[in-house]
Amino acid sequence: MGQAYLKNYLSSFAGDVRRIRKFYGFSREELAERAGIHPNTVAVAERGERDLNTITQTRLFAALGCREVRLCDGCLDLSFAEQFCCRADILALDEPYIIRCIGEMVRRKRLALDLTLEDLASLTGFHLNSLWNCENGLVIPKGNTLVRLYQALGIRGVEAECGGLNIN
Repeated sequence: MGQAYLKNYLSSFAGDVRRIRKFYGFSREELAERAGIHPNTVAVAERGERDLNTITQTRLFAALGCREVRLCDGCLDLSFAEQFCCRADILALDEPYIIRCIGEMVRRKRLALDLTLEDLASLTGFHLNSLWNCENGLVIPKGNTLVRLYQALGIRGVEAECGGLNIN
């Protein structure tokens, strides 16, 4: 999982965000306002120039009406609802809560598979301390990091709803 993998992930993510934003008729500025992020962040995401952190991705997905995120061959498959979260709901997403939910989800799945942190580090190529920090909600993981973790743990789908995260 090297540079080609990251490039594929970023390209897929960029295309999805751009396509869905245009489908709903939002300008980059309108989407940024809805998500509570800077318009340059939307532009960078749509060009696939860098991986966004999980908080920014969550806000962006919610502003686009995303209710489900699935992994398909290392790329994201986004499903959208008819209604969007209102801007107040998106901006009220508690960042530490989102990070804790992700960490707890990774830990529960790892333990359910009877894997140690060392096993997961071996499967993903991540440092043991990085995984521990992620599981304990001490870091904001990048989207690419989560994709690699989810694939190693066999997580095929993630439902992203305001107020919590569920896995399939």
